[in-house]
Amino acid sequence: MTSWAQFTRPRTALIYVGASLAVAACAGGITHGGYVGNAYQEYECPTPIGKIVREDCSRLALQYDGASFQGSVGVSGVGASASYKEHAVREADSLVAMLKEQRVSLCNNFNTCKMTIPEYRDDQKSLDDSFVALLTLKDKMAQLDAEGAAKLLAEIRKVREGVGRRASATPVLPIPDSPRSAARAYYDAFISGETDFVYNNSSASFRTTVWKTRDELRSWRDRIVDGFGPEKASVLEEYTVAEGRGYFRHLGEYAKGRWEHTIYVDDVTRQITGWMSVAAAPAGRPHFEDALSAGRAYYMGFLSRDCSLVFEASSPEMQRATWHTIGNLVAFRDGVVGADGPEKALVSEEVTTDAGWDRYQRIARYEKRKTRYRIWLDHGSHLVSGWRVEVLDN
Repeated sequence: MTSWAQFTRPRTALIYVGASLAVAACAGGITHGGYVGNAYQEYECPTPIGKIVREDCSRLALQYDGASFQGSVGVSGVGASASYKEHAVREADSLVAMLKEQRVSLCNNFNTCKMTIPEYRDDQKSLDDSFVALLTLKDKMAQLDAEGAAKLLAEIRKVREGVGRRASATPVLPIPDSPRSAARAYYDAFISGETDFVYNNSSASFRTTVWKTRDELRSWRDRIVDGFGPEKASVLEEYTVAEGRGYFRHLGEYAKGRWEHTIYVDDVTRQITGWMSVAAAPAGRPHFEDALSAGRAYYMGFLSRDCSLVFEASSPEMQRATWHTIGNLVAFRDGVVGADGPEKALVSEEVTTDAGWDRYQRIARYEKRKTRYRIWLDHGSHLVSGWRVEVLDN
């Protein structure tokens, strides 16, 4: 079997986010009244703060760079012990990243006269104490059995929850024990504007690659919520687990239309690993009752060169990272259809469930060869999240 071309659904979560914002580093961010070469001198802040001695924020960040649990502890073996250790290492490294971010942010706030010296010293001590407490757990990890690793994971979470509470001036909600209730709490917090809770409970890789900063998450949330208005009625809410990740879906009727939110949650750590909020029936796309009729319509639209239907029905991630433009989609279509020729006979057509997505598959004999189409659809909204075309042996 040879592959003609493929645009395969990402194994990571499908995300809809705004433009990325760069985070300015502390050192070099201020060019007046304090820095002389590498020396950090006194600086006069407005009252009531007064005189301070600015700190080298980039140097403070370095102490966290060598604290990786994955690099120093590692995970080996199989079974419950290795599984708990893997999650403990993952969550510990996530916490290291969170502590680093907060420490640098704290330093930046202090250097720019946003807090008093006593406030800074108190928060600094609190963060440093959490970092020391986390590092003491590293030495315990190597020889633990399953029960010990589970207890260690619980200790790491206690440190993390304490750090999370300091990350926001608003109260941080407790993390529910159930992954489903955790996902629901994240949705409620997002809708109500508690974006710090959402940010603090996102995985380190997700924060780094998607949210970027708390302000960017807050800005994206405001645009999304303003776009659909208050919720009038809940249409559907479900939680499923596949490949170690939970998929929470909430479909609601809002003041400005029907929207669907999908939150991807690690089934053990309960951290957010993905988020998608989309209009359930975007303009230019008809409503389909099931995945079979949706997949068939997208396939027929593709063959007939109605690529606007396919593009408008694709998820934001699919549009941005795969199709890029309708023109690219049309060029891809022309290459495939030109090599196949007209369809002569349908061999098989089916819909299956694949890791939280519905997969429409169609195998047919064309004028020049036998080809298989696979179209991955989001379960519920029927948005296209992946597209693959393969040439089969005759």
